[in-house]
Amino acid sequence: MKNILLFTVILLFTILGFAQEDEERPYTYVTDRKFYQNTDFYGYTFVPVRYEQDGKKKSLSAGQVMIHLNNGRMFISGLEEETLTMEIISNNKTASGYKVEFIDKFNPSNQGYFRIEMNENYYVVGLILKVNTDKAFAFWLPEKSQNDELRDKNLYTSLSAYTIKTVEDLKGKKFKPFMKVDNIFSDFDITKVSKEDSIVVEFTGAHIIMKRDGQVRRYEVKSAKEVQFGYPEDFGAIYAIEIRIKEDKKRKFTVFMNRKYQVEFIEIEDGRYYMKQ
Repeated sequence: MKNILLFTVILLFTILGFAQEDEERPYTYVTDRKFYQNTDFYGYTFVPVRYEQDGKKKSLSAGQVMIHLNNGRMFISGLEEETLTMEIISNNKTASGYKVEFIDKFNPSNQGYFRIEMNENYYVVGLILKVNTDKAFAFWLPEKSQNDELRDKNLYTSLSAYTIKTVEDLKGKKFKPFMKVDNIFSDFDITKVSKEDSIVVEFTGAHIIMKRDGQVRRYEVKSAKEVQFGYPEDFGAIYAIEIRIKEDKKRKFTVFMNRKYQVEFIEIEDGRYYMKQ
């Protein structure tokens, strides 16, 4: 009985947190993020600009409909009065993307699939959601204008900004991430970095300087080393630089690079910070 109650409480907080945070969440654009494998979707929320049902198209305001995938669950808000919570039973690659099958654990009659349509550049271009046999929706993500792309280029650090092969290469580099996870250990929720966040990560060699929300934290570097945990033909992060700090000898901060030695993301304290792809 205690275990059931604990599960219910955890699930309730997850749903409430998702719904509250997503009220002000902006659209997710086609070129916001690349997805190389099915696990890349976990923690991500799709916020479409329009949808079609039974041949009728409808525009959506930002945050009106949200589809959030996490490790084992899928949350859908905006289609019903309450957020739908589904258990993911499979997530498999298809010829044009991925197909996520789900079921309502508490009402097994609610089940269906979520098709993720992608282009050759690993961007998501469309979403198809089918619940039971009578509800089917097609969603579209907005595309950014050239002005929007230029604005992002000026505001955020892109993958191609630096080539980092050694610890020494980090010295003097500043990173302004495009996306973030506030806590990778409790609620893995990927959100965009806003202007108000004002996040900057700087490596001086002797220190790591973290600027966020108008606050500055300075960490003194104790040691750093380069590691490889993947293969050169892999996508995503395969190289890393692990940094130990004097303030906490047990904790390590990590800079993750892809096969081109471009910084994919940085982990500092409990957060993860992604560069613009």
